[in-house]
Amino acid sequence: MIRYIFIDFDGVLNTERHHSELVGSGRKCSDQYGPLFDPVAVGNLKRIVDETEAEIVIISSWKLEGVERMKSLWKARKMPGVLAGCTPDCIFGMDLLNVNLEDSAAFANLAGKGNEVKQWLKENAPKRADSYRYVILDDVPDFLPEQMENYIQVDPIVGITEEDTEKAIEILKQ
Repeated sequence: MIRYIFIDFDGVLNTERHHSELVGSGRKCSDQYGPLFDPVAVGNLKRIVDETEAEIVIISSWKLEGVERMKSLWKARKMPGVLAGCTPDCIFGMDLLNVNLEDSAAFANLAGKGNEVKQWLKENAPKRADSYRYVILDDVPDFLPEQMENYIQVDPIVGITEEDTEKAIEILKQ
């Protein structure tokens, strides 16, 4: 069974709590890659990876800096797990012109990150849906209705909590 963690950075690994602690103590808040990640949130991500052997897929807007830069960040910051890549940046163009905005189901299918996750799975995951599991960790519910059972809404103040960790492990081990 292959497992994937689709992860956002801001509000999930880069938390308001940690930023406030750094500012309050006069320590630096960023490095050459951007804001520093909360070690508590990173520790919880490590536990998910250690217990499930899941690979990491970045859904954060940080991915726009390129997959090589994200791999470099992952290595430099000694982040847990294997970075499998980044989701594509979906642009809808004509899809936006054809949607009935009064149809809530049709509107929900325009979910930006949800379509990015769907596309990444289509291009990278095994063809049989029962041969992989995934979880989405993000602070904003920008996902497709069929993905919501795999989605964990993270509190941006504290990032990935122990409770989020337990839920993620449960989803990935189903």
